[in-house]
Amino acid sequence: MTLEQFLMAVGDQRTHKWYKRVTGLRSLYRKLITGEDMDSLMQQFNQRETRQMFEQRKRITKHITKTVAKGLIKPQYKVPRSNGVIRILEYTKDSKESNKRQLEGILGKFWGTKSLDKWMGSRWIELNDIDPNAFVVVEWKPFDARIEKAAPYPFEVTSEQAVLFEYDNNILQYLVVLQVKDTLRRYTLYDKDKATVLQQIRDDKIIGAVRLMSMILRMKRGDAFAMSAGGCPPALFTRTSRRPKRS
Repeated sequence: MTLEQFLMAVGDQRTHKWYKRVTGLRSLYRKLITGEDMDSLMQQFNQRETRQMFEQRKRITKHITKTVAKGLIKPQYKVPRSNGVIRILEYTKDSKESNKRQLEGILGKFWGTKSLDKWMGSRWIELNDIDPNAFVVVEWKPFDARIEKAAPYPFEVTSEQAVLFEYDNNILQYLVVLQVKDTLRRYTLYDKDKATVLQQIRDDKIIGAVRLMSMILRMKRGDAFAMSAGGCPPALFTRTSRRPKRS
């Protein structure tokens, strides 16, 4: 996506064609799995059912739904602990394994104080169940490549935030993310080798005036571009991911 196309997409507030569908699924799955806001899924059909009886039925249904969902999800957490899973991390020309230890140290802090493996074995599973059309962008803060190594961390992009993206032969080409804070919008375009940010700001000198300022951030990201939470295989450095789920 070119900068001009990005600006036009932001100006028109475009979203991908499945946006309404995937955000609706996220809302539904979250209610069924967590039990939050389950009231919106229930109706009082029986005229003989009093308001008190209806409220009681909602509480019971919420408890039962969470329990059933938990039972369906629980087996997924056994997969990372399976003896059939083989994890291999090797370097060529690393006889003393110094590079391997260094990489292990970086991946050990991938998710705050927890490792990449911990993230994949817990949060990744939760994300697949609650918001299977979400994306995960692997980011890192600026660093001096002469004396430092990148410290990657996951940025979870919900299906509501992933407003626009494009695939070519099932390979993700770009991802546009919308974040809103204090009513101000922030659009980020994750392209193959750079990120471009459009940040909406308020001008304190002009009351009520809001202007959109473009801040172009060019950051080399290598292969750590973006991966879908519904992707296959669930590897860290991948450009492939599934298209939005339709049901």
